[in-house]
Amino acid sequence: EVGMGGRLDATNVVLPLVSVITNVSMDHEAYLGNTLDLVAMEKAGII
Repeated sequence: EVGMGGRLDATNVVLPLVSVITNVSMDHEAYLGNTLDLVAMEKAGII
């Protein structure tokens, strides 16, 4: 599980075997972006 977002998350320190994004919704807009596309891009940082 990642924290807020994914692109700058500590989980990116190791190479994952599997990455899963279960949903994308408007949350933490001040940090992740103010559109669904921007939030999705941040969350996709775990891939």
